[in-house]
Amino acid sequence: VTDEYLNSQYIALCAEASWRRKVVVLLTARTVCSSLIETLILADRICWIYETLGENHVECELVPCFDPKISPTNLCIIAKKK
Repeated sequence: VTDEYLNSQYIALCAEASWRRKVVVLLTARTVCSSLIETLILADRICWIYETLGENHVECELVPCFDPKISPTNLCIIAKKK
């Protein structure tokens, strides 16, 4: 085994480790932000319902549908006519 071969393998391993760290950081950020972003989207949809139908004609609320340990996307919008 030559030094040149070992150096090339070392460089390849360092590049792969760097790539893996970046993926872990992105996946962690996605996990941390996903529930916040989902809640903001649902709140925006509730605002749209109020703007479209009017606050005097409908009541809206966010209700958890099931255990959040099963899935973080456990919220639903319940809209009732007044």
